Amino acid sequence: MSELEFKNNFLSREPNFTANIISILQPEAHAPLSVQTAVLLALEALLKQRSEVSGAYVALNASANHGVLMFILRKAFSSTGDQPAYPFEFMSALYAFLSAMATNLNGGQLLVSAGVIPIFASALKQTQPKQQRSAGRIAKLLDGLISSTASAFPAFCSANGITALANRIHGEVCAAVSISDANPEAANDLSSPIKPPRLEDITRQLYRRHEILPAEHIYLLKELFKFLSHLLQQPTYHDRLRNLVETDLPSTLRTVITHPAAFGGNIYGSAISISAMLVHNEPTSLPIIQEARLPETMLSCLEKHLPYSGDVIMNIPAALGAFCLNDVGMEQFRKSKIISKVLGAFSDPDFVRVLQEGDVPGSFGAALDEFMRHFPIVKDEIIGDIIAMLQNVVDMGNEGSSLQKLGPGHTFLLRTAQEADIKTHLDDFYGMMLESATTFLEGFLEQRTHSKLFLDKGGWVLVVKAMRSPLLSFDFVKSRTFKSLHGLSSTLLDTSQEMVYQALFRGLKDCLALPQI
Repeated sequence: MSELEFKNNFLSREPNFTANIISILQPEAHAPLSVQTAVLLALEALLKQRSEVSGAYVALNASANHGVLMFILRKAFSSTGDQPAYPFEFMSALYAFLSAMATNLNGGQLLVSAGVIPIFASALKQTQPKQQRSAGRIAKLLDGLISSTASAFPAFCSANGITALANRIHGEVCAAVSISDANPEAANDLSSPIKPPRLEDITRQLYRRHEILPAEHIYLLKELFKFLSHLLQQPTYHDRLRNLVETDLPSTLRTVITHPAAFGGNIYGSAISISAMLVHNEPTSLPIIQEARLPETMLSCLEKHLPYSGDVIMNIPAALGAFCLNDVGMEQFRKSKIISKVLGAFSDPDFVRVLQEGDVPGSFGAALDEFMRHFPIVKDEIIGDIIAMLQNVVDMGNEGSSLQKLGPGHTFLLRTAQEADIKTHLDDFYGMMLESATTFLEGFLEQRTHSKLFLDKGGWVLVVKAMRSPLLSFDFVKSRTFKSLHGLSSTLLDTSQEMVYQALFRGLKDCLALPQI
């Protein structure tokens, strides 16, 4: 039903409908909680009717500290016992209404004026097991209010919210580690996600992760890390957040880095990103973070095991750029093999599908390009690692490689083009691997100096060799891989047309078995 139809067919006959249902929420009405739950859901829907928004706010007395909404919030979040003040269904309806109000017209400003920020900040301190999901929703609400309302962040700081947030993250991370250490299945989570030889089961088995933590715990951690990450991304908040490095946050991030199986790729990637933002926002804090051994631990753990997550891969260059701002960090980086380890994912069958998530290769390439522009001293080392990665990709495309067991290549010739598009149980694994590598190179080779060095080192020659792999499908020219190769060749043509065409014609002659000229 459209807004006009709703207004003409219903509100015209019940002009006081909004005010009447809000009166049900008054304490003196003594309405059953099931009825109050229905009222909150109805109010959420009414906020989508622009003509009813202002009336709902007035009836709720939304901007007043003594209104019915504030009465409900105080009662909901003042409970310190194991049992919440309201049942789950009521709280879900309340969060839905608050979320709608925070993003609707002036609703966010009215909530802040009424004083919800101190209530939410104190609710972050409630650590009862049954309050975990509520704490995650509170973090999400605070994130939305602070990002949309200018006066919300000062109120959050005045309520000592920054310290409460850091302490809650520390407590939840320690609790997660305790659960993980007590779980005998935790170590198995680091095993390879590909389980041959049952080829038909690969697409179903691939990257199905066994979660160690309860769903509520994972949700809370994700929302807390997302909230902190969004705060750190706001330049106007840096002055209030610079003391975070003096809290338990660096040691907490180090704990996350050392327990990849417990937290999963999303939280693990957020920990890497937050570590980088702490330094970029306040470069003088790098020695404090190094004293907490966060950079050293991160490099060591990622070298031992790179999680199967695009979030982790994309955030690594930013962290390296932050940690290399002083001589100690640069020395730690050059002693490690972290770039070689990450680039090795592009020729690793275990990462084929990971690198197909979103724009992971392109984003990683652009971030690595920025890192190399800021630290040209490591240019030759990084280009050398890229050349080694491309050689491994070429080797994976040869007959008899481990990848052939997953993507037989020429078997596509036995199928029609329509079946190839559906891909019910066979996937073009080598095509996906090559696409990831070339998409990475597109993002990485934006600078002409980098492209020239890449060509001089023979990188394009290796790409041309990969294009001749027998594992590529018969409809290769219609694939995303071919489009990515076309984009890469266009980028390199701007640097040196001669070197690009020479490698292409040399590859064509080899394919046609023509004598060398």
